Amino acid sequence: MDKLKNHLVVRGDLQKNIEEDKWSPTASFWALKLFVAHAARLKVWVRQLDFVGAFLEAKVCSRIFVILPGIYGSIFPEFKQYCGTPLRLLKAMYGKTLSGKFWYQDLMEFLVLMGFIQSSVIRCLFYQKYNDGSVIFILNYVDNMLYYGNSDQSLLAFETKLLERFNLELKGQAHWYLATRITHLASYDIIIDQTRYCKSVIKKCLDSVGCKKVSRIHTIPLTSEFISTSEACSESEEKATILGEE
Repeated sequence: MDKLKNHLVVRGDLQKNIEEDKWSPTASFWALKLFVAHAARLKVWVRQLDFVGAFLEAKVCSRIFVILPGIYGSIFPEFKQYCGTPLRLLKAMYGKTLSGKFWYQDLMEFLVLMGFIQSSVIRCLFYQKYNDGSVIFILNYVDNMLYYGNSDQSLLAFETKLLERFNLELKGQAHWYLATRITHLASYDIIIDQTRYCKSVIKKCLDSVGCKKVSRIHTIPLTSEFISTSEACSESEEKATILGEE
């Protein structure tokens, strides 16, 4: 665990009569494999950064009013005058129906202004080619961005411009993305695996058949035809142990 945090969110479920398209692109696992494969081909390291409070970086493109519960005035006396009264929302807070789209539009417009070209196939993939022959590629998933380039100077200039516009944290070499572990080898080859994701799926299936909090290791994989149901649960822990040993 790195940190604990919470969000004050907007009740987007109370919004009505929203006819605008809510869609915004995010990176897929297929796009991630393509992205790191290209980085390995160029023999460069994949870097990562996190946008801090990403949605709060984007402006709201419509007139939205919210009300902070009056009880907040007693919890945060310094903001008492703002509680219990309508407030116009200026930033795309979390929970709002269109916040993801507003954030994507802000980031996309800024990248295009910097000279990046948006992929027509993977809409969250951007790239830029410089006069000196260097290139930078970007893959973004909401507030998590992967990027790489073949010039340290171009990468430094890119990071500097982003820091001037957005609140973000540079994470250095990428290690985790989309629940996937990224391992860089000395040869610039890249290994990706979903061990943690697979373990969570297996645990979820075991829990559903009554094996919750069982610490023993299941070494025999389940067949593709197996469907977990409550009927598959052993009658007792002793019988489950005997079956496991067999």
